[in-house]
Amino acid sequence: NDKIIINNKLVEINQVNNFDDSNSESINICFTTIQKLHSDLSIDKENSLTFEDFKDKKLVLIADEAHHIQSRTKQKTLSEKPTWENTIEKILSKNTQNILLEFTATMGFVNNSSIKEKYMDRLLYKYALPQFRNDRYSKDIDLFRVDGDKKYRMLVATLINQYRQDIGSKYGLNNFKPVILFKAQKEIKESLENHKLFRELIDNLKTKDLRKIKEKGSKLTIIPKIFNFYKLENITLNQLVKKLHLNFNEKFCLNVNEESLDKKSISKTNKNEVLIQENILNSLENKNNPIRVIFAVHKLNEGWDVLNLFDIVRVSGKQASGGGYKGKLSKSTISEAQLIGRGARYYPFVISNDQEKYKRKFDENITHELRILEELYFHSWNDSRYIADIKNAIREKLGLDLDNVEEKELKLKESFKKTKLYQHG
Repeated sequence: NDKIIINNKLVEINQVNNFDDSNSESINICFTTIQKLHSDLSIDKENSLTFEDFKDKKLVLIADEAHHIQSRTKQKTLSEKPTWENTIEKILSKNTQNILLEFTATMGFVNNSSIKEKYMDRLLYKYALPQFRNDRYSKDIDLFRVDGDKKYRMLVATLINQYRQDIGSKYGLNNFKPVILFKAQKEIKESLENHKLFRELIDNLKTKDLRKIKEKGSKLTIIPKIFNFYKLENITLNQLVKKLHLNFNEKFCLNVNEESLDKKSISKTNKNEVLIQENILNSLENKNNPIRVIFAVHKLNEGWDVLNLFDIVRVSGKQASGGGYKGKLSKSTISEAQLIGRGARYYPFVISNDQEKYKRKFDENITHELRILEELYFHSWNDSRYIADIKNAIREKLGLDLDNVEEKELKLKESFKKTKLYQHG
């Protein structure tokens, strides 16, 4: 970035693997993960970090996703068994001037008294998702419930995603590319099946499939709005099918595997694949990044920041196991809530000079066409028990209460539905 000049002298920034390579006149940065750092310090290996490296150094440790280094505090144990948490504490103790800065969206103050006790007098800044949302820096979250099998839900989500792009194009957002994520519940096998099912769906798509959505989805507010939009834009169902064939082609799909770079047995081929995928996943907003569809299991629940994720589809129609009893939530439902938190970041855009780019603009005008670009849909099948669970998980893990909006069904007279006002606004 900008050059750093101190006392008329250029300060270099070096990336190092250990501090033997460091230069006292420079800023030296070692990028690692807590898993790798803990492993390197626990097992002697050539060219890896050791606790001795930290003895005579003044260090700033910057820990992202810092809730992972709280296991000892959460378990209220003083065990000396090596953990990620006491590895960090050991590094800090090597020099009293060392500093640790921790960042996380899910520290757990509310649900864990030990965490609260440890951090309340160390807390520098707290800006949780509810405040972030109230300040309009996030998308609004919509639990989009659909009656129908997984094929129908997948196709409805794809149609909505395409509609978002076409609305963006209408208002001059030419590089806007909304991303859709199909979430498997537990296994990679399921994710691969979802990918196969999606390909069959798109590659064999016919106008009759869209007509089915038009007829069956008439109770969902957005569906009539979509078909009316394409009608006014003089886009036929046949042309819309071609759009979906083109924009959701296999070359624009990515199935992310579950390999970790810290896995000891990872092959060179898999490692290269993971690195390529990570680069793609972290640059989805770039106009040169063509990926439109992602298939995943648990890989993207944290450590992933994406602005143009607008549709998350829970493909499975099964109730999550391990939850629903005595107020407990299943791990998969919790991971889905965390994923929703990842997708809630706002996609910045303006259509006039008086608008703030990084904030929602249509909270007071929710009928505006561009409102759809300020909403994240979590698509799921319409099951009351599951909806209750996911709402509880969002409340518990994200601090958001989606029940402060009450839905009412308004029944309109058939004569009113035939008027120009109702049909065209």
